[in-house]
Amino acid sequence: MNNIIEDYCNNCLVDTLQIKGLCEPKDCKALYLNDFVDINVKDLANLANSEELSGYAFGESLLKRASIKVISAVQQMMPQNYSLNRSIETSCSTCEFNSLTGSGNGIIVRNTTGSTSSITNISQLRISTQNTGLEAIVIDDGLTQTLYPVNLNGGEQSLEIPNYSTSQKLIKIYFQNQNVVLNAVVCATASGCGCGGTKSSNEPKGYAIAGLTNGVESSTQYGFLPCITTSCSFDYLICNLAKTNKILVAEAMALSIHVDVLNRQINSDRLNKKTLVDADLISEYRDMQVRKFDEVLFGRLDGYGKPQRAGIKDVISDTLRHSHDSCVMCVATNYSATPKV
Repeated sequence: MNNIIEDYCNNCLVDTLQIKGLCEPKDCKALYLNDFVDINVKDLANLANSEELSGYAFGESLLKRASIKVISAVQQMMPQNYSLNRSIETSCSTCEFNSLTGSGNGIIVRNTTGSTSSITNISQLRISTQNTGLEAIVIDDGLTQTLYPVNLNGGEQSLEIPNYSTSQKLIKIYFQNQNVVLNAVVCATASGCGCGGTKSSNEPKGYAIAGLTNGVESSTQYGFLPCITTSCSFDYLICNLAKTNKILVAEAMALSIHVDVLNRQINSDRLNKKTLVDADLISEYRDMQVRKFDEVLFGRLDGYGKPQRAGIKDVISDTLRHSHDSCVMCVATNYSATPKV
């Protein structure tokens, strides 16, 4: 399985915020925990428990917990008049193979849905070769090359692809051994004037499939016919919000981390100047940070009930209202008080 999908959202939120001293200088981000709350690496070291052993491990766990908390909060703030498509399209290529061979090495699958929240899933490949014996198919999304072994029989066969998913928009599919001889793909074309025609009717909706020759896109396809599903990820939608509203999301994560640190101060069994504190005073401070966290999520009103500060919920509503993403559906329904007769 492509681990990029599993880790993407947590990573994109963790990358929104860093803790000084816990990242290498070349990898550090512009926004730090210290920019929002008064916590440093030494504090974390004083509060690390026997499971974490170090301030570094404690800081890493704090960042991960904060990202999960923000993701969960944002999911619950999805406006009721919007919904996320679970799947845009599921389709298998209707093209066929013939016995002609050429210099082509494979195919390119391009996601053309225009959705920033969509994931490409390849569930099956029909393949046709002239070779026999054990070989490996490569599915390359530009970030990771995933290998699938196959015992070729010198003809047409099907290969199940378990759990392959990627968020990348262009995927190359080819044999690791460039000397494997592939059979040509033949696609029926729509009738037109004269000898004209188009192959678009044979491609899954939202995708363009082209040939691959020596790593370069070509007009003729060889060797592969895929089954493709486009699914939608709420996590990706959240991450796109994080990318365009970094300070707001970073502040929410920082406040969530501060609440965790204050709880650790109250409950720690370690004895040092960071843990020997007035528990009631720290509890009041923690509750204040919880209120600030809620303000970042839901916004803040002035004394007259008018919005004084926009929160993440407002950003989500505004983003969805102006969204042209095929993964997002408006499901608002107009109701009439009096039924028509």
